[in-house]
Amino acid sequence: MMLAVAATCLLVLVLVALVATFYGRSNADKLLGALLASGLGMALLAISALWLGQSALLDVALVMAALAVTVGSTYAKNRRRPEVHGGRKNG
Repeated sequence: MMLAVAATCLLVLVLVALVATFYGRSNADKLLGALLASGLGMALLAISALWLGQSALLDVALVMAALAVTVGSTYAKNRRRPEVHGGRKNG
């Protein structure tokens, strides 16, 4: 019963995160919403693995975690920053 309540709460939070992703103002907001949804999805998979006794769901959650780290770090590395010269922004 307790796992079902936790899974339901996580599912609601995933839906809220997806709404935030679709209505985000900037690309960074949208990416953060997607990373939040994926993190909550990983927790949901872990709870489902315990509930159903399927260890393969934990493997899927670990792959999702690796992909989330890769996406987040790639976005942070390739993000365009305004150049600052002499205290003024150019561009």
